[in-house]
Amino acid sequence: MAKDTPVPASPTSADVARLAGVSRATVSFVLNDTQGHRVGEAARARVLDAARQLGYVPHAAAGPCGPAAAISS
Repeated sequence: MAKDTPVPASPTSADVARLAGVSRATVSFVLNDTQGHRVGEAARARVLDAARQLGYVPHAAAGPCGPAAAISS
């Protein structure tokens, strides 16, 4: 009987944050190009580089959620 090879989990924003040495919030601000939040250029470059290295792709279902989304919908 063939053994199933485990499928590696897709990288998460937490993985990107860990590799870049920043918070998950910073990853979110950078990847969503959030205006009004100051992220230094060095941190921004680390986040983008980490995302590229890991092959990070945002989850298709991810997007605005919570109270702010309910108000704007």
